[in-house]
Amino acid sequence: MLPRPTRPEYSTTIPSTGKKVKYNPFSVKEEKILVLASEGNDTEEITNAIVNVLQNCITSPTDLKIEDLALFDIEYIFLKARAKSVGESINLRVTDPDDETYTVSHSINIDRIGIDRTQDHSNVIFIDDEMQVK
Repeated sequence: MLPRPTRPEYSTTIPSTGKKVKYNPFSVKEEKILVLASEGNDTEEITNAIVNVLQNCITSPTDLKIEDLALFDIEYIFLKARAKSVGESINLRVTDPDDETYTVSHSINIDRIGIDRTQDHSNVIFIDDEMQVK
């Protein structure tokens, strides 16, 4: 019997719920899904690719539905998996919107990205005095 390849397993907390998830880094297969989606420049295709990759990488809880998570939860988990898969830093070239000839390079350590919650944090958004959204 051939040995079964194993990937390291990491854990993080879903920001909106506080629940723990365990995940594996991207495999070559998942990276290819992301590359192909990004080459298409179709937002829906890229979104579907991210959801598919996270479904493949998240190992626990097994009943977690990525589509039911808040967008910032999906982005947060994706960044955590990306950090363990490709590397902790992202190198960017930022162009000045007022002078498109001026660009600077910047590196972001995505392991340092986190969610800040204030003590009075609430999931209620007030539209006006009488209307609110939860």
